[in-house]
Amino acid sequence: MEESHTLDTISDVYIALGDNPKAVDSLTRALSLARAAGDSALEADILTNLGLAVSFREPKKALEYLESGLKMSRSAADRNLEAVALSDIGSVYMLMGEPRKARQSTAARQN
Repeated sequence: MEESHTLDTISDVYIALGDNPKAVDSLTRALSLARAAGDSALEADILTNLGLAVSFREPKKALEYLESGLKMSRSAADRNLEAVALSDIGSVYMLMGEPRKARQSTAARQN
């Protein structure tokens, strides 16, 4: 479990450095460990981070990760992570040139 947290944190550094492929690799390994441990809150966090890591290159894939993370954050009753996922979903929709969907996601975050 600790290893998945470490890999998740390392991915933040890779994202900040612009090395998203390494971030995705780190997050993919962390996701496997979180799933094996049955930690749904950590899995939701990692899925949300995966969405962020692939958002510029693969916005549709990012939405898949983010929607999965959103669903899991709601199941885990993690309102903070739910808000992050909704905000990130809105950002991806803006990148895709869909401001109306971005606005809907932001409105859902405020409820």
